[in-house]
Amino acid sequence: MFKWDVQLSCDLDEIESFEDALRDKFEDYSCSLQEHICFITHELLVNSFEATINKYGDTAHQYKLYAEVEMKEEEYIIQVTDECGGVPQEALTHDLEDFLHNERGRGLLLIKELVDSISFHREHEEELYTVLVKKKRSD
Repeated sequence: MFKWDVQLSCDLDEIESFEDALRDKFEDYSCSLQEHICFITHELLVNSFEATINKYGDTAHQYKLYAEVEMKEEEYIIQVTDECGGVPQEALTHDLEDFLHNERGRGLLLIKELVDSISFHREHEEELYTVLVKKKRSD
């Protein structure tokens, strides 16, 4: 089993490098859900990247994204944290069908369909916002 914590710059190339390294890490393990876990991690990181760009503009590169991917005996846990304050409440209440023809929000809704639980946590003193997902292992 493993746990991997990383701090990434708000940079798509750095996110892509992390995703490649995550795929390589999974090759060391028998993991039937590798593609799902990598997709979930990718979508959460891209959401954080876009939120950081939207909030901070030209200075977004100064902000960090934090990812934690953990494979335990019975489940996977993925956490992605950014400094943007959170997902709009409306994005958390729609059904998947409501977003099928929209460009925004589909990734989060697909994640909700793939995982066993998803939760959102805001640090009120700071703008830190974490999305935590869990998925039971089936391998």
